[in-house]
Amino acid sequence: FYQLNPIKTDGTSITAIKIGDSKSAEIDFYYPYGGAHYSLIYEGGDNTILLHDKINTYSTKYLKGHYSFLYKEDQQLLICSTDSFLLSQDNGMSYESIKSNFHAPLTYLKKINNIYYGLAVKNFKYNLAGTGFQIDRFNIGVYTSNNLKDWSIVPNTLRTNVNGKGPEIFSNSGMMTYNQNIEPLGNPVYEGYTTNDFGATWSRSGLVPVFNIDLGNSLAHVSYNGANTISRQNYSLSLEKTNAIQYQTSISIPLANQIPLVLNGQVLYVSGEQVLILK
Repeated sequence: FYQLNPIKTDGTSITAIKIGDSKSAEIDFYYPYGGAHYSLIYEGGDNTILLHDKINTYSTKYLKGHYSFLYKEDQQLLICSTDSFLLSQDNGMSYESIKSNFHAPLTYLKKINNIYYGLAVKNFKYNLAGTGFQIDRFNIGVYTSNNLKDWSIVPNTLRTNVNGKGPEIFSNSGMMTYNQNIEPLGNPVYEGYTTNDFGATWSRSGLVPVFNIDLGNSLAHVSYNGANTISRQNYSLSLEKTNAIQYQTSISIPLANQIPLVLNGQVLYVSGEQVLILK
């Protein structure tokens, strides 16, 4: 019924990989797990489709609401919307709808030392009164759970109307970074902010590197630069620059709310129609 068409590239050549059935859909969030593929397809209003592409077969489930994030582990499946989430404990056979205390849907989730950490970032534009200019702002909070069902916010991590674009992920050590322009009406002047405790406290400095990939022993930032170019800047765990890589490809821009994924040590870049394995 639907297909996400992954491709594999080493930066110079592209080889098609066939996965699933041979039709298409506009994917809004993609999550590979156990050789299969989960996708959320938002159709507008209160209609979202959950697609489970099992390779050579598939299943679809229609969800009432706007669901924008998915996480899978063993038999558990978590699907988040604005004010609630669905949780399955039996591999999607049945779901419990749970009212959430998230200020926004989760945008990143990771299990660290047997505790689930969830990041919820909402980026938006703010109109500077009387100027006609817009600046980036975000709301952010970090939540923890022992079971994916009961969540509590990490104390002091909820912040609203923060200038800049919010962090996309946190590292295993709880590090996040972001930058803000403190002179939005003149020549840009940037301040950088870093946390090492999942956002409970922040330190200010000059411009800092931002990252959206954690490989355990290194960090990286992947971005689409236009002109069919994807850039990857690698960093040490202390955010010192290491090597940089550029990939030439004909794929489209990434999904709006989809960060690069790490699967078995490989970095996956997800566009609306294709997935790249960045080496």
